[in-house]
Amino acid sequence: MKPSISSTLKRWAVLSVTVVALSSCVIQQGAIEPKISYSPPPRLLHCLPDAFPPLTCDEMAQDWGKELWIGSQFGKDLDLYRSITALKRARILSPPFERLQQIDYSIVLCYWLGAKYCDAIEAFECSSISCVGPEFAAYETVLTILFDAYNKTGQTMRACTILELINEIDEEQVGKLQTGSAIEIGSFEALAMLPRDPLSQQAVDDLLCCYCPATKSVRAAQIYNALLPGAGYLYVGQPKTAMTSFLLNALFIGATYQFFKNGYPFAALFTLSLETGWYIGGINGAGIAARQYNESLYNCFGKEAMMQGRLFPILMIERAF
Repeated sequence: MKPSISSTLKRWAVLSVTVVALSSCVIQQGAIEPKISYSPPPRLLHCLPDAFPPLTCDEMAQDWGKELWIGSQFGKDLDLYRSITALKRARILSPPFERLQQIDYSIVLCYWLGAKYCDAIEAFECSSISCVGPEFAAYETVLTILFDAYNKTGQTMRACTILELINEIDEEQVGKLQTGSAIEIGSFEALAMLPRDPLSQQAVDDLLCCYCPATKSVRAAQIYNALLPGAGYLYVGQPKTAMTSFLLNALFIGATYQFFKNGYPFAALFTLSLETGWYIGGINGAGIAARQYNESLYNCFGKEAMMQGRLFPILMIERAF
């Protein structure tokens, strides 16, 4: 059966908006480079339902069953290195196919929780769950993991393909993933285009209301420091650096003046060259300080907004170990 026109248009809309969301992070003068991260507490994984039925007594009596159980318990406690080690031992001991899928899923999940995105992708592509469909209990969780891993490793087109698969089963999840990705890279252009549910909309509105009025202008910091050395640093809330910058520039300007006044032109030129370096460096430094101030501010408000809207992928998964 051929897809309908409306279905095709919807898929292209998802793809185009996602490309904008994932690729509109070109850094310009004064642009920020956010680094928003979130480490889930172990209780979060304990609260999520298992993706597979519990091990039976007969299975627990097998060596692979013991290793699988140990690996799952370590995984729930976020002791990921030990979890992966036990799970790989379980895999070597030839479990039945349905438990092999459970082991492979758990290994991919561990790598992803540990932010080893390349390892998570490699483990998935070589696993027994690489071709699972909607009948797989943790299908949507696997898709969420893959989208985030591809996104974090810069594989935009693969991430878009995964997003299309998610769109077929949960359109709201697509909006959340797109919004979270746009916040993570600080793409305000993408945020303006993306459709959102009420919770995500409130989180984005709160982020913009808190962040935008509190930002510092990079150009203003540079201009202030050009007019009066140290003023740019004072503008971004670094009084000690501002005082150091002012005193160093005043010292070299004073030394240059005294050398010229007392007939030491070569010494004066030397101190003048040093002062020029301090002066220009201070202007650039004030601009960098303003950008770092904005990045720190955005990281704080961005993390809070993503937690409020449950926009971190780890908060969207429905199954654990």
